[in-house]
Amino acid sequence: MGRVLGLTFIAQVIIQLQGLIVMPIIVRSAGPATYGAYTIVFVTTVFFFELATSAIYYPYVRNLVSAATPAERRQLFEPQITFCLAVLAVVSGAFLLLRPATMDVGTGTSISTVLLVGVLAANLVQRQGLDYFRYTLRFVPYSVILGGPPLMFMTLLTATVALQRVPSLDTLLLLQCAAGSGVSVPFAIKILREIGVPRLRLPLRMLIRDARAGLPLTLDGLVNFSLAFSDRYLISAFLSVAAVGYYQPSYQAAAVLFFFARLMSDVLSPVASRLLDLERRADAERLILDFFRLFLMIAVPFTVGMLMVGPSFLGLLTTAEVAETGRWVVPLVAAAVTVNGFIALIRTVAVALNRLPTILLARSMGALLNVALNLLMLPIFASITTAAFSTLAGYAASCLCLIFAFRSAWRLPFDAAAMVRFCAAAIIMAIALWMIGYRPATVAPESIYHLSGTIALSIAVYFISLSVVGGFGRRELSQMASVFRYKAPGLGTS
Repeated sequence: MGRVLGLTFIAQVIIQLQGLIVMPIIVRSAGPATYGAYTIVFVTTVFFFELATSAIYYPYVRNLVSAATPAERRQLFEPQITFCLAVLAVVSGAFLLLRPATMDVGTGTSISTVLLVGVLAANLVQRQGLDYFRYTLRFVPYSVILGGPPLMFMTLLTATVALQRVPSLDTLLLLQCAAGSGVSVPFAIKILREIGVPRLRLPLRMLIRDARAGLPLTLDGLVNFSLAFSDRYLISAFLSVAAVGYYQPSYQAAAVLFFFARLMSDVLSPVASRLLDLERRADAERLILDFFRLFLMIAVPFTVGMLMVGPSFLGLLTTAEVAETGRWVVPLVAAAVTVNGFIALIRTVAVALNRLPTILLARSMGALLNVALNLLMLPIFASITTAAFSTLAGYAASCLCLIFAFRSAWRLPFDAAAMVRFCAAAIIMAIALWMIGYRPATVAPESIYHLSGTIALSIAVYFISLSVVGGFGRRELSQMASVFRYKAPGLGTS
């Protein structure tokens, strides 16, 4: 488990670095409006394509984790790849027929339709590799496919800007297409060599059966998108696209925390499903409990740190104006991501237990509250802080629903005593930051060296305080070591 976590950790760090590096490059070279438009266009296009191809996704990955032979894997692989290729053909054809050359994105600029289709094709190849290697429990290729495209995209974008070229929307899409396909295609060839060339087949009865089983997952994806991204559309509608360019950097800086939850979910989802298939539920419950305790150990001080030094960090990455506008967005989103970490782990449980409708219902409640608060408050307050508050409220509502739904079906990953210790140590850290001149949600002009030293000091104060209050000692180190040494059945890295 330690090796697998290490590999996935590296990939997730690269993904988060992409957000932190790409954001200031685009904002500084092309402006907040271009960054906001790029975020909306890229995320929206890729998400809805993935949503359209997810109809028969769940039965494929849930059964793939226990498929033992290449023949069994090929039998599972064929229907879903046929469906995905059919969706790609329909969507691409619609784009090219309706907008043969360019497509207006509503910001006074347009993008190439061919490039948009290329991005979708690259995304399909990448996602096939991610799903196949993740659910066959091989995390070396999975991690390369996960972290490789962001690394290549950052390299290409940096080279473009170094050549004194202002990146346009078309340029950004071209770089995304090159990065995604350049890394993923070799692994697609590896899959074909392993299972053989699949037949394009999709019996109607199988399509109906799998679509019915995966429908809650598809709807959950749509609802989760509304919960996590609808605020950008509403900010664009009530404020401006440029306001999205101010909101997204603040959101991105705080959402760095989610990579810990994503790291845990990526590894635990196939492992927990495999353990339940082998009737080892106690092991699955213990793993999820230990992982969530580790997540909270990091998430609680991170949220407090974002309140105290987050705006200054954002100002160092972008501009003083962006930091001042998003100074309250950073801590609010950090708190929302902490709550979402719990949701991500419970979703892992729901997938393993085949209780997807429960997740769908909980997220629907959160999404409705999020959208309702934005519709009600954005016209009144006209501030991106409103969207951040609505995001936190939405995730909190979903979390409460899941606690209520799973309290008798699963051992919930929550340790009250540990949480009290984490909060106490984080408060001591906040007091230390106050004493050296930091104030909540305040932007202070900083050099990279001073801010790095402050962050290092904060981490040291937190863990020393946590050790004093009994939350980080020999017992906790032993628990962490047992998690890293754990060998799940079938878990591999090659």
